[in-house]
Amino acid sequence: MEVRIRFNTNYDGVINTKKWRLIIDGDEKLVDEIQIIGKCFTSSDIIEGVGLKHHIGCNAKSIAYDMEDNKEMATIYTQ
Repeated sequence: MEVRIRFNTNYDGVINTKKWRLIIDGDEKLVDEIQIIGKCFTSSDIIEGVGLKHHIGCNAKSIAYDMEDNKEMATIYTQ
């Protein structure tokens, strides 16, 4: 799975309470916390209609989701 992680610029802590955009093979999921187990990299991409965005990325073999203290955490295991 191709994974990109980006800060959620709509985060305000009240209405938009998820800090991180987790983009998995092009599909987005918002989460509170992210942990990466393994190798990762950074990239900068130009998103059409948006502009330059910076990411942390990795190639995931699996992703586990857990709730702790009412916060959703994604743990990414890389290849």
